[in-house]
Amino acid sequence: MACGLGPLIESAIKEVAGTLPFDEVQTELVFQPPWSPERISAEGKAFLGI
Repeated sequence: MACGLGPLIESAIKEVAGTLPFDEVQTELVFQPPWSPERISAEGKAFLGI
């Protein structure tokens, strides 16, 4: 909940989705399930060197 990146992520989603042929984009920021490093994909872990 205290992550300061929420608004940045939401605006990035709207910016990218705005280039697609949709009339409206709605985002919903959720906090369940909680994020942890185990949720990173294998490709993401390789990219991050984890």
